[in-house]
Amino acid sequence: RSSAVAPSRRALAAMALADPELSGADGAQASDCPPPAPTWEEVQEALLSSGGPVVARYRALFHARSVAPSAAAAAEILIRAFPHQSDSVLLRHELAYVLGQLGAPCAAVRLREVAGDESEDDIVRHEAVEALAALEEVNAIALLESLKAQTSSEPLRHTCELALAGLRRKLSEPGAAGAKVCLCQYTSRDPAEGWSSATQEDVGRAAARLSDVSEPLFARYQGLFTLRNVGGSAAAEALAEVLRGDRSSAVLRHEVAFVLGQMEEESAAQALCCSLACRDEHAMVRHEAAIALGTIGTPVAEDALRAHLGDADALVSQSCEVALATAA
Repeated sequence: RSSAVAPSRRALAAMALADPELSGADGAQASDCPPPAPTWEEVQEALLSSGGPVVARYRALFHARSVAPSAAAAAEILIRAFPHQSDSVLLRHELAYVLGQLGAPCAAVRLREVAGDESEDDIVRHEAVEALAALEEVNAIALLESLKAQTSSEPLRHTCELALAGLRRKLSEPGAAGAKVCLCQYTSRDPAEGWSSATQEDVGRAAARLSDVSEPLFARYQGLFTLRNVGGSAAAEALAEVLRGDRSSAVLRHEVAFVLGQMEEESAAQALCCSLACRDEHAMVRHEAAIALGTIGTPVAEDALRAHLGDADALVSQSCEVALATAA
């Protein structure tokens, strides 16, 4: 793994997405060279129009910040895009994700609306809650407390638990506020930070913390991100083992899949393939497994993605489509 600063997994994936004209019938990239980034005008057209190829819209979404005149302008377009992407849970939940990663305070009002919208898909609401935490939106604490108490969705309740723990930590611990991105090679705004100064010697302890269902979810996430930050085969195997064996939280498993994609560890491909193939697994976990497999990009990974292009769950099938367009 490179010691240079690495963009987030989804940002890396977006940079490699092919235009529909350059892709094969199964969505796989037909050229080794990624197409040029869309222009700002093309991004706006793709996101503010209904329908169109999912790959093209996904690509526009993740290029918005790099081609927009400012982060605020990108956030404004992403906010306006929600009603235009009503046909895709994948795209609406990625809109919420990117708004959180942008760090634009102007997105907070829209994210609060999405999080509180009972007619919205729970996966989109989950991502809106995560984004509010990424924005350090402490004014959302009352909303998140209400959602946690009232929702019948376990993933949404667990996401609120994590967000509340992170926001309260920032309020109570001097220096925690503003520490949105870890001091490591990853640039994503994460729900929790790994242990500072952890080394390979801490892998066993971090894996035990992650696996301990008696621990608060936030503490387990700290173990998870410690394993990611330390890296290496032992950390990847510990994460893969949790992905295979955990039954306590779909939110936790989806974060494990996300992290394995960031690490790009080929040894984790089989565990990710199993998660993608398991129709009893929550769609948010299968989605993250698909995107991670696209990042890993081995033949085994690509075969698994092709096998689920026709999945009955649109979130899963669309995730496989965009993942194949990013596969190395």
